[in-house]
Amino acid sequence: MPRNRLLLPKLFLVLPVLWLFVVFYVATVIQFNNDLSPEETSKYKQGYKNNAFNQFASDMISIHRTLPEVPDEECRSEKYSDDLPNTSVIVCFHNEAWSVLLRTVHSILERTPENLLKEIVLVDDFSELKHLKEPLARYMSQFPKVKIVRLEKREGLIRARLRGAAVADGQVLTYLDSHCECTEGRFTKFLAAPISRISVIDCIAVFLLSVPGPLWIGKNQKMISISDHIEPSLPRNLS
Repeated sequence: MPRNRLLLPKLFLVLPVLWLFVVFYVATVIQFNNDLSPEETSKYKQGYKNNAFNQFASDMISIHRTLPEVPDEECRSEKYSDDLPNTSVIVCFHNEAWSVLLRTVHSILERTPENLLKEIVLVDDFSELKHLKEPLARYMSQFPKVKIVRLEKREGLIRARLRGAAVADGQVLTYLDSHCECTEGRFTKFLAAPISRISVIDCIAVFLLSVPGPLWIGKNQKMISISDHIEPSLPRNLS
């Protein structure tokens, strides 16, 4: 199915016109001037109020945009086994913005080898927004590997992840935020990691929605937990 014919409800685009599917296709920073109309300014401010990131800019960027090549030189020549385990990617969300959630899902579908991706499990932690109800179910019905789990009350991140794990069928469970993008080849590298490294979490490259617009600043960081990258007002101790 051509990308510009996907069942993306126009209701959830800032400017529901076809050029939005092709403009901003490559990762870039969007800068705004002072020429926004009153309606656009209202949407810009409301997006920040609802999400604490620039939803206005996200809604203007293709959900299929390309990303920079980020692997280190030694990774480019790395040879991986043909017998890697598959993975269930579990994405928990609550009242997530439409364009951001779709971009997360498409980055997984479009940049993960078919044999390695068992499924994507979307866990709706009792969202209230209408676009995350029937419209989301209708849109995701296009993709056989995507399933949606609805929680009947707000459970929080940990319980939501456990519910996702309970229905997952993959050999490896991968947890991603609902507002990130994975890059080409990252799941292959992640799934090829030795079992002895299971205590180390390999953070798939993350793109951050920051001022003034969606900005690519992350790559393959190894960390135990992932937090929002909001620059502190005081200098950080890097020791």
